[in-house]
This record gives sequence, C-alpha cells and structure tokens, in this order.
Amino acid sequence: MPFLVKSVVGFAVRALLAAATFLSVAAEAALTSYSSRASFEAQGTIAENYGFEDWVTTNGFAFPGTPYTAHGVTYTSQENLIVGPAAQYAPASNVIISNVWTPISGTLSGLHDMLGFDLGILNIDSLIDFSITTNLSSYSFADVLVPNVNAGMRFFGFIAGGGEAIAQMSFSSHLGQGAAPALDNVTLGNTAPIPEPQTYALLLAGLGLLGFAARRRKTGTYPI
Repeated sequence: MPFLVKSVVGFAVRALLAAATFLSVAAEAALTSYSSRASFEAQGTIAENYGFEDWVTTNGFAFPGTPYTAHGVTYTSQENLIVGPAAQYAPASNVIISNVWTPISGTLSGLHDMLGFDLGILNIDSLIDFSITTNLSSYSFADVLVPNVNAGMRFFGFIAGGGEAIAQMSFSSHLGQGAAPALDNVTLGNTAPIPEPQTYALLLAGLGLLGFAARRRKTGTYPI
C-alpha cells in the first residue's frame, strides 16, 4: 500500500478513535438522587441556577406569562405565578407556582444530566407527587413530604445515568385546590463536558477519509 494511502488510513483511524472517546458512553436508564445541594453541585459543572429574583414582587405577586421560559427551562401550568415574600404566603424568596394551585411542569432545553431544585408547598400543607422524565425513562416520586414555603423549602437533586438527558419535571399536590407545589433555585448542569462541534467534525472527517481510502483500493489506481 503506498505511503499516501497508509497516511490517509492512519489519520482516519486516529480521528475516529478520538471522536469515540467522547461519544462512546453507553446509554443507561438510572437516576441518582441527592438531598444536599453542595454534594449535588460537586458532581459536575453547573450551567444554570435560577431563583426568579429578577421579578419584582413588591405587591406579593408577578405574572411571568404562560408558558414562561427562563435559564433553560420552560414552565407550564394553567397560569404561571411568581409569589414573593410580601405575599400573605410569606416564602423566604420568590417562588413559581400555578395560579390555579396545581399542577405545574418544567421542560428542559439542551442536554443536561443534572437537575436540582428547592421544593415546597404553598398555602395548605399537602403531600406532593412529582416525576422526572429523561430521554430513556420516567421516574415517579409519590407522597413526598415538603415544608410549607413560610417555613423553608426542601432540596432535591437528580443525576441521570450515562448517555441519559433529563427532559422534564412535573409536580402536583394531593389536595389540589388550595395547595400549590412551589419551585425555587432551579439548577441545571452536566457531570461531563458535552462534546464540542469539533468532535463531530472530527468523526465525519475520519469516516470520509476511510471512505476515500476504500475507493482507492477498489479502483486499483495504485500499484500493489
């Protein structure tokens, strides 16, 4: 085999191996939970941490719109509502709820395998059911006890399995009317860097060069 073709094949193989280093993680449906925000955030790189504090709630409330998209999450309910410390419900900081109490959901954009949030119940104390949906599976959590927002909130952190990305979260209260699941400090992140566009370009270049070398061998345009 001539030196030129050997060089082409060698480069193609190296390019494919380099790309495979980033792309060969096998998809695995799994969800690891964390109760400590510090422990959760130490597992990777945090991309977003949003607490709705940019909304002015001097009178207790603000209407962000429905749906409402901010910092990588689109929040959907019958009518989204931001509730602040000045409201009679007295959360320590701004929280997002459904103005008709329940349910409320959030759809993530981008590829994130880390999701964290502070969760509480607003108005009447009630157990909460919630689910976390990924590209591979859905995980349900029933009869979850959280504090009333006037007393604090409870942190939940989740990390998806290898090759799995978190797509959505949804929340509902057992009592329905009068009891609203409340979210604050919604956090997105990744345990490993997402492959850069150059990685995919390297993979395509390697495949193209291997195809070129194969055609050269097939047509016999070089001496054996």
